[in-house]
Amino acid sequence: MKKTLTQIVAALAISFSTLSCNPVTNLPSVVLYPMNTLSIGEYSGVTRPLRQVINDQATFENLWTETVSITFPKPQLPEVDFNKNSVVAVYIGELSHSDGGNLKLVHSIEDIGDAVEIYLKPKNSETPSPPQSEIAVPALSQPYQLVKTEKINKKVVWIDWKGRSSE
Repeated sequence: MKKTLTQIVAALAISFSTLSCNPVTNLPSVVLYPMNTLSIGEYSGVTRPLRQVINDQATFENLWTETVSITFPKPQLPEVDFNKNSVVAVYIGELSHSDGGNLKLVHSIEDIGDAVEIYLKPKNSETPSPPQSEIAVPALSQPYQLVKTEKINKKVVWIDWKGRSSE
């Protein structure tokens, strides 16, 4: 009996070591894109919801001009080399202040082979709510984030914090 149990344990050990030497194939390789936030804010001149990957200077300049149209003094356009980089733009649209805790930020950008998935998360996933005793003043906001990343030349799938996707 003891010899049989030892043989079983040895056989299992050999099986597991064989499995670890032969990785599973056909699984998509996920590569994380580096991210650098160029601009993020609660207020912008863009009042419509917008999710966009920008790959050219003219489009970026037009969106930047609209973004900072309500800002004084106007900040300079961030430098981006569009030969190497893309800009991921996420605008929530116009919200009442009571909705302001729902700012979606770019959480990660992942290359999954045939597409790039851009994951969004709500601001309030990391920000605690204000105490009940604080008075909320009604206001409108236009939350946004602009992120510089490596060049994206593939189909983009946007995935929100609830796992819903859109192209």
